[in-house]
Amino acid sequence: MAFTVTADERDVRRYLGPWADQFLVFVDPKRTFVEAAELERLPALVYVRQDLAIVGKAEGWEPSEWEHVGASWARSTPGAIRSCPRPATPVPSAALPRAEPPPAGSADPALVSAST
Repeated sequence: MAFTVTADERDVRRYLGPWADQFLVFVDPKRTFVEAAELERLPALVYVRQDLAIVGKAEGWEPSEWEHVGASWARSTPGAIRSCPRPATPVPSAALPRAEPPPAGSADPALVSAST
């Protein structure tokens, strides 16, 4: 599992905090991955296989869609975590339209997560 964050390294560290050092993190201030994955809304969860095929994606924050992508990943990943605790799950919310990259140095915590 890895994170792709559409911000510069400084803002990635501010956004992810200690997770920036605990996970593989791709810094993508120009949104190259967002464009390549043809994402229209952020945040997004994208399941990318090792052969770079996009197996599934969920755009915006709709928990059931993220669960579907996560379940697809879990079925193909031996030893994957099979469930997440429900009480802390945020409620669905509107997605942000994909925009052009922000000016250099401005905070943009839009998160894209990709697992390989």
